[in-house]
This record gives sequence, structure tokens and C-alpha cells, in this order.
Amino acid sequence: IDHCFVLDNNVSSIPLDTRSCEPRLLASFSHSHTRLHLEVFSTKPTFQFYTGHHVKVAAWEHSFERKAGARFCVEPSRYENAINVPEWRDMMILKQGQLW
Repeated sequence: IDHCFVLDNNVSSIPLDTRSCEPRLLASFSHSHTRLHLEVFSTKPTFQFYTGHHVKVAAWEHSFERKAGARFCVEPSRYENAINVPEWRDMMILKQGQLW
């Protein structure tokens, strides 16, 4: 899996600086055996979700083997390829005179 999930499709409402926006829940994960629970929050309009489906890591010293699919990543971000899409560029470029 390697997909971009869009949470806000109203491009004109996405500010360049999202730090003052309210963080929202992007994803929630639970594992019944270990009882671990992970929630990911962000102010970004999208997130990339991917797994290590084809990645195997052998055991070493103080570690254990990690089989294919034993990991995942949630990466909050802007629209994928936004810099190259004219309608989306304003969410990426700091213009002269603007402060970050």
C-alpha cells in the first residue's frame, strides 16, 4: 500500500501556514494482542499511508526479525505533486513579503 488520502478537497481554504489550524485525527490504529493504540493528528490537508509490504529485515543483535508488512507509516503532508499543479501551488510557495 502506498496511497495519498485527501482530507480537505477545498484547495482555496488551505492556508500556507497551517499551524493555527485545529489538529484533526488522520488515523487510528490498535493491536488487540499487545493492546497498543496509536492516533495520528495533524493540521495538514492530506496524508500518505504506506507499508513495508515487500521489505524484510533480518534479526540482529538485540532485535527480532521483521517480516514483510510488519510496519507502516502515516506521513501528513500537502497535496502530492502540489508544486507542479498551478491550482495547488499557493499551498506550497511562500511569496515575497509573506511571513512564515
